[in-house]
Amino acid sequence: MLLTAYRMRWMIWFTLLVSTCVCAHAQDPRNPVGTQAPGGIPDGLDSTVFTAPDSLRGVYFVAFQYEDSTSLREINIDIGDRQLDPARSGRHDYGSLGNLGSPLHPLAYEGVEELGIRSGITGYQPYMKRSRDLQFYKTNQALADFLFAQTGTQNNIRFDALFARDLQDRLRFTIDYQRINHTGYFDQHRSKHSFLNTGLWYHSEDQRYHSTLVFTTNSINQESNGGITTRDLFDEEDFELRANIPVQLDRAGIIIQDRNLTWHHKYTLLGHGKSDALVGDFSVSYRSQRSRYSDENIAGDSSFYQVLWVDTRGLRSSYNYRSWNQELGLRTAVGRSDFRQELRGYIRAEQRLEDLESEMRTVNPFYVGATLDSRLSSAISLDAYAELLIGDDRGRYKLGAELTGTVGKALGLTAGVRSIIYDPGWIYERQIATGIDIRNLDLNNTQEDKLYGVLSLLEDRIRVGAHLYRIDNYTYFDSDFSTQVSSEALLLQRLEVDWQLRWRRWHWDGSAFLQNYDEPLYGMPRLYARSSVYYNDLWFNDELDIQLGVELRVADRYALPWWQPGLMSFYRNPIEDYDGYMPLDVFFQFRIDRFRVFINAENVTAELGGPIYYTVANHPMNELRIRFGFRWRLLN
Repeated sequence: MLLTAYRMRWMIWFTLLVSTCVCAHAQDPRNPVGTQAPGGIPDGLDSTVFTAPDSLRGVYFVAFQYEDSTSLREINIDIGDRQLDPARSGRHDYGSLGNLGSPLHPLAYEGVEELGIRSGITGYQPYMKRSRDLQFYKTNQALADFLFAQTGTQNNIRFDALFARDLQDRLRFTIDYQRINHTGYFDQHRSKHSFLNTGLWYHSEDQRYHSTLVFTTNSINQESNGGITTRDLFDEEDFELRANIPVQLDRAGIIIQDRNLTWHHKYTLLGHGKSDALVGDFSVSYRSQRSRYSDENIAGDSSFYQVLWVDTRGLRSSYNYRSWNQELGLRTAVGRSDFRQELRGYIRAEQRLEDLESEMRTVNPFYVGATLDSRLSSAISLDAYAELLIGDDRGRYKLGAELTGTVGKALGLTAGVRSIIYDPGWIYERQIATGIDIRNLDLNNTQEDKLYGVLSLLEDRIRVGAHLYRIDNYTYFDSDFSTQVSSEALLLQRLEVDWQLRWRRWHWDGSAFLQNYDEPLYGMPRLYARSSVYYNDLWFNDELDIQLGVELRVADRYALPWWQPGLMSFYRNPIEDYDGYMPLDVFFQFRIDRFRVFINAENVTAELGGPIYYTVANHPMNELRIRFGFRWRLLN
């Protein structure tokens, strides 16, 4: 491997970074790690909370869940900060088109969680904000949190901003914003996304009445190049000139606008302040979504679209809808403390108008459901739920139950079962191309059953889980871009383990799974592992908190999923393109008070002469990229 000027610059910067860290450590008369600063720890807060006079104290609530609070702690180094792409920041990776903001395909099967009409582009859901995820803060002072990260140039950035404060004694405000702007490393591949979640939470002085108003908007603008046309140009000279590698499409793109406004109320009808109080809740929400794919240069792309190419003037796929939802619920409980049963029943109605361009369609589903939160003892709890679609002769429903138990602090067990029957036509009817209907609204119901168990050891530092899925009438897109239904029930088994271990100042975190599945399930490795080893220490009288380490990902060879932007969906291609990957990252992070800095060298394997990796066919993973940024929390 030739020592190019680019590699020499990278080696010099890396050497300087390591040398600076070593010299600083040599000057450090530090205290032992874990030493508690004077001043004590506030009750109910994590032991890592700062104890300075301006320390942030309080709790936060998730929207619409007024009884469940979580202690708010001061920020430490978060290993997830440096992995800003959802494709790499979760327990398991997603397959992606190689760039931040591109559509994602799960490498571990996730299943269907919700009954009802699921519209929109599922490949972008990991990026999108949801109303029910907005957090409200009850603190001693206003909170502002900013994150900025950049890779390479100013056109490849991510910016996050969070602000929360009390407007009055009983009125709280939160705004949560994120911006992604990424040009990509090939021609005609750019992501410009904006996500906003904001709301107000009011409660009466006696806590009898709560009301929350939340507005959420997700805006996605994605240029699509269809992938590269050849791999032969990835030689030593052209490797750094990716803009010169030809791609499939020109002037094609996806636009998604998703907006939601929800107003939620909760009122204690009887027995306020008592454990067996009768509580009513009501919510009304309006949602609109507009999704469109267009290609103005289809004449040169006919082989890529195949049967979707029906008009020489261009290709346009569109799905728009507007809906109103109303939900009314009642909740009560019996028992106290270690033996308590909480039951909630609800009804939900939806009025939905769908615009498929070639036709207008009205859908009015009506649901009835119940949830049970049962505390059987101080160590055992049971959660169960059921939901049924009323007025539907095809019998769509979902059922589930989860049992959790603990034995002391060292051992815990969670076991559950879930069954859902849904109409797969509701998933795929959003796909329509001018002149050809690729939807199938008369598909048989899909039934998905899940059985799972998770064993936690060593105070939850090790978790071992097993998952079994059975899917009947599995529906997917095939290489001719039409919906296909499997003729037999499919099975998927997955054994997984997560760990967070520590020895003195050394940490070893990671997750891994073994997965086996029947075809035509696709696009997932049988073996996957992610492991990070890093050194964490406090220097300069505990003022500087640092992390320095490496992270390795490994996936065995598997049939890659394919991405068809004209469908705005992944599909299974019998022309199987097998690949595995083993990228290595090197990272350095430090924190001073509430200011954190992170530097991450992604995919060092490529710089060391490794191959070009793929997680989606024809969309290579990036070569070595240096991602750097900071997160700063401000208090007022």
